[in-house]
Amino acid sequence: MNADTLPLIQGEFWAEPPCSRATRAHDLDYLLYLVGPLVVPRFDSLEFPELIRSVVPQARLRQIGLGARDEQEAGLASEEEALGYLCCAAHEAPLDSDWTDIMCWLTVRVGPRWKMWEANDLGAPEQLTRTEQDDLRRLRAWLREQIEKPRKKS
Repeated sequence: MNADTLPLIQGEFWAEPPCSRATRAHDLDYLLYLVGPLVVPRFDSLEFPELIRSVVPQARLRQIGLGARDEQEAGLASEEEALGYLCCAAHEAPLDSDWTDIMCWLTVRVGPRWKMWEANDLGAPEQLTRTEQDDLRRLRAWLREQIEKPRKKS
């Protein structure tokens, strides 16, 4: 095969990609999510935990992959971002028992995933209640919306 027969040389590389506008808009949402800001409860609140901050880029890529495979995960922020947000919120005011359970449950899942700490007994529930699952899902959806929102306005 010589260079004249390569698709790249023949100009096919520059052709319009075979995807719809909806797909390209979806790709833009992914990009906005990947480069978006970290969300904290208040502007002057405690800084996002550095240990968690360090894995957020990889966690966002992982979340995009999860969302592509599992419709229930699509449009949600990562568990890592939810944990970071709750860590900041816990410094603002005490969390109620449901949010404390959610935070402990996330801690046991996130830390070992990135080898940040061992899963130990934090009193974390093995499984969240249906209400806690719904609360966590709403938090993650809201976080994702906040991450993408600043860029979508412009």
